[in-house]
Amino acid sequence: MPYHLGVAKTILSQTAAQQQGNSPAREKVENSPNNDNNALDLLPIRCVSGSSSGAIAATVMTLLPHRLEEYTDRFLQDRGYAFTSLREIILEEAKTKGLNKSGPILSICTTRCSDGDIELFSFAGDTITPLSNEVSDTHISSSNDNSGLPDNRHERLLQAIEASCKIPRSFHPIDMVSFNKNWLTKLLPNINKGDVYPPAEGVIIDGHGYADGGIAAPFPPTLLDVDPACTGRIVVSPIAGEYFYQKQNDTTRDLPELVAIRPAIDASSWKAPLFRSVTLGGSRSIAGLDATVAVRAASNSQNLRVLTTAMGVVPSSGGSKDGGVLRDWYKRGQEDAHEALQSL
Repeated sequence: MPYHLGVAKTILSQTAAQQQGNSPAREKVENSPNNDNNALDLLPIRCVSGSSSGAIAATVMTLLPHRLEEYTDRFLQDRGYAFTSLREIILEEAKTKGLNKSGPILSICTTRCSDGDIELFSFAGDTITPLSNEVSDTHISSSNDNSGLPDNRHERLLQAIEASCKIPRSFHPIDMVSFNKNWLTKLLPNINKGDVYPPAEGVIIDGHGYADGGIAAPFPPTLLDVDPACTGRIVVSPIAGEYFYQKQNDTTRDLPELVAIRPAIDASSWKAPLFRSVTLGGSRSIAGLDATVAVRAASNSQNLRVLTTAMGVVPSSGGSKDGGVLRDWYKRGQEDAHEALQSL
């Protein structure tokens, strides 16, 4: 999560600089011989989606941009307690000035316990146009509307975030690489396994169980991916590798440009002797999507460190003097985002 927060910090800072008219990216466009008026709007972000800890980062970026650094400092100093700190800040905001917003749509991605597929809990802002009719209602929470985020909806938001971070007790790593709604029933079609996960192992919302969004979608879609006006998609991940689209159905539509903000592959990193890369991602998607995002992750010690850190195996010392390993990930996210955005 510190990596995601670092990326969010850079994106917010660059967007603010563009609005003030003094960013290097703006100067680059203004000096371009092909410059036009629309080209100055370099980061027209209309929707931010997150799974698991990425859901927390997405929430802070869209609803609490003015408290991003404060939240990051609290998270790093506490060495965890990400959800507890977020709840405290959201309740503070809801009590004082409310959580109304007019920025991008916020989508929290969860995994349905019933079939292992995606469920997006989305909170739309006042200025967002109606969502595409191509998106199936079965994959969208009733939170989708254009009424902003009134105070009485902050608890539903927190429920969705908690669900997106909730790892079921019966979770198995093979669940991350299954490309069907229920891998066991595909292998043994005569078996009636029932729910992929017992609903009680997730978080109950509207009578249904929802669990960690990273199981169904480590790189979650947004509700606007089906919109023909969507010209680009930014994927944020600390995993080093090659990011690409996995097509879900035959389509002649040009897919949005894919920009991956991720660490470069460390050439000096120890490499696995048998596998050069491992493909992560999934074909699970919401209706109407042409493709989902996957990554050919390098099988090296660099990504092994990512995995162990994500599992909470963080050394008590090491890294920079002002926060250790987690602080280093935050700074790395800022640096990688800056480099990626300069190339747009």
